[in-house]
Amino acid sequence: MFSFQSRGNCKTQWAGAIRRAGIKPLSYHACRHGFATGLLDQGVNPITVAKRGGWKDTRHVFETYGHDVADENVTDILTDTKSAQAARKINAIK
Repeated sequence: MFSFQSRGNCKTQWAGAIRRAGIKPLSYHACRHGFATGLLDQGVNPITVAKRGGWKDTRHVFETYGHDVADENVTDILTDTKSAQAARKINAIK
């Protein structure tokens, strides 16, 4: 996506990419979590998820992110579908 020379430079470029995309700021961890969880939830093999996400250990991917696979709302939340929007409205009322 972009190159960087130091950790600080990466953060600056990351912030710029978020600003240009017009999305809410997300941490690297949140993006990696969403990537892994979303793919696992869609039935992608954990070995493929680990390879595509740069994880060295498939077991780590499944143990860390696999717990969300059973949650039916994960995909809706990640993709911001209508049911996720409705859930946020309900929670805002409470």
